[in-house]
Amino acid sequence: ENPITAEDKDSAFIMVGSDGLCDVLTPQEIANIVLDGLAQSKSLQEIVTDLLQAAVHQWNEKSQEYELEPYYRDDITILLIFPGKLFLEVK
Repeated sequence: ENPITAEDKDSAFIMVGSDGLCDVLTPQEIANIVLDGLAQSKSLQEIVTDLLQAAVHQWNEKSQEYELEPYYRDDITILLIFPGKLFLEVK
């Protein structure tokens, strides 16, 4: 059992993503992008944009590699929640 400590609450997050995100980025890559964004004090919107841009870049690479239509990509949906910050932003 690994309880969440006070130090962890600001970096704990829940991310739900469509296959357009999760087919091209690993869970570790997603976590790195989110945690790097937090370390740089980026907004939620900026972090989601970073995830989106990383996925689009990987889809562009994949479309060239597999000779798909230029700039083909699956739909990309991202839901990112920071439970520790939820109530702070509602006030």
